Amino acid sequence: MYQINDNSILTKACVFGCSGYELTNEEEDFFSSSNPLGFIIFSRNIKSPNQLIELITSLRSCVKHNSFIFIDQEGGSVQRLSQPHWRKCPPFGVFGKIYEKDNISGIRSLELNLHLIALELMELGIDVNCSPCLDIPRDRSSKIIDDRAFSQNKDTVVSLARYSCLNFMDSGIVPVIKHIPGHGACLVDSHKELPVVNISMSQLRDIDFMPFKSVSDLPVLAMTAHAVYPVVDEENAATISKDVIKKIIRGYINFKGLIISDDICMDALKGSYSDRAISSIKAGCDIVLHCSGDMHQMEEIASVIPTLSQEALKSIKQLDNYRGKAKIEIDKESLVSELSNILDNFGFYKFI
Repeated sequence: MYQINDNSILTKACVFGCSGYELTNEEEDFFSSSNPLGFIIFSRNIKSPNQLIELITSLRSCVKHNSFIFIDQEGGSVQRLSQPHWRKCPPFGVFGKIYEKDNISGIRSLELNLHLIALELMELGIDVNCSPCLDIPRDRSSKIIDDRAFSQNKDTVVSLARYSCLNFMDSGIVPVIKHIPGHGACLVDSHKELPVVNISMSQLRDIDFMPFKSVSDLPVLAMTAHAVYPVVDEENAATISKDVIKKIIRGYINFKGLIISDDICMDALKGSYSDRAISSIKAGCDIVLHCSGDMHQMEEIASVIPTLSQEALKSIKQLDNYRGKAKIEIDKESLVSELSNILDNFGFYKFI
């Protein structure tokens, strides 16, 4: 576990990806010397459960601390663990629809799904999930969010946000709420270009900020949106905007936990990778996320990225109170059976 000591103080404020199914000698040497906070797993890194366990063990052996292992396992279009080795997970939009028909069934089915995701992650040694997505899409929004969100209904998203975080936490998984302060109103995909959210502050406060505000007291991570909010900052995406992070995320939303950038490889951001990394940290991100596994880019980032701040280390200690420590026992077979029955009852049999 993390301790605020000489080793942890030397930990770089970044999370890196790797290139394939196993580490190259170059990657081992680089990760050992750069000592990042953690690593993120993508489909390119996954061949089988045993192979992935070996890769994660190798990643952890490179660094001087109990490394955080991240993954995007939302369900639907965003799930790195997939068939045939893992089950087909419904997207969050399914649980939002069930909830809007029957609150109790919606909450129970979501709870079952999250416990199952957590079990699958814990069996592999993964302890951080970049989920839940708390964005609230509109009819005209980019389809990059779509059914990754619980609903277009603010009340549904707010209601399910806290259940999601608490169920992951009880299962030993650190949740990453995203994309703060809200990506739902974006009309373009930030993987490809920079969205500009041209809506009023009152609408942002009444809709987009609300799910994040509802869980701001929890010890979780929050991932930034690569989007411009002109009513706060006319030029800079939230990830690199001091005004958005200080006034909105830390201010109005009152989020106290660790802030991690979205992937700085995305085309919404411009400039060198070192500039993107430093701009994110200077704006107020605690951690920079770089996903591609490109060695030259990672070396560029590692050459400029600082070590974790004292405030970040304190937040990490809070996460370690539950990271990897499930409070509940999970009977996979019975949970799968109960979830399948609920999905079938509400017409979502294709996810069974």
